[in-house]
Amino acid sequence: MKGYNAMITSDALQLLIDTSQESQKAEIIHIDAFDFIKRVRIGNTLHEISVSPAPIDHCVHTLKSLIDYSEHLEDSTKSQFWVSDDYVTLLLDKNLRHENVTMPLSFTKPFMLLRDLSDKLTWYNQNEFVRMLRLVLGVDSTITAKFRRLAWSSDGKSTAEHMHGSDKIGKSINSQLENSADIPEKLELEILVYDQFSNEKRVVSCAIEIDSRNQMIALIPLPNEINRVISVMKDYIFTALVEDKIDIPVYYGSP
Repeated sequence: MKGYNAMITSDALQLLIDTSQESQKAEIIHIDAFDFIKRVRIGNTLHEISVSPAPIDHCVHTLKSLIDYSEHLEDSTKSQFWVSDDYVTLLLDKNLRHENVTMPLSFTKPFMLLRDLSDKLTWYNQNEFVRMLRLVLGVDSTITAKFRRLAWSSDGKSTAEHMHGSDKIGKSINSQLENSADIPEKLELEILVYDQFSNEKRVVSCAIEIDSRNQMIALIPLPNEINRVISVMKDYIFTALVEDKIDIPVYYGSP
């Protein structure tokens, strides 16, 4: 059995316990890494034990590699594709379910930032906010310039630009800003979602909130926006698999 790793069922475990209790020697008389029925002689009795094989997981890094792998299967009718948030999996045999080919999906740094901002409200000072937009999210300079020009008076009131979030601003400030509309209430950010799909940007809608008292700015993805964008990317992967490998069924989730 050298080099063979397998999970034994509860019935098989109980059989070995009974064997130990009866002080009988158990002899495995047949072992094969691809045979899931093992034969064990205990005393004068021959037993059959079902053994779950150790999982085998191959890894690829592109969708094309995963599809190419599927095209070389001897019998693709046993296979399935599965698409989840974190993996695309080719299950080689839906009956045995122990061998997979997996393509990990990793979120890009910009998308992970937006996911974090969706989970927890985070305030930035003006310089930090502009730097985050420009260097992390890759926002165009025509947009970042609007936030860079935003000026604050000594009492915490904005003096030049329109601001969203009137509940944080105050009536006197609102009256001064009625004719300014330079700062948008919402940003439509084109973001790469997965590292593995470097040409597939998706729009993430984010609200702008401003705390004039503390001179801070927050970027907040709209409710359920992160989950929506992930679902859009999963639909893209799902469609690509269906169009390329119509003879292998595709499912959402994990096998």
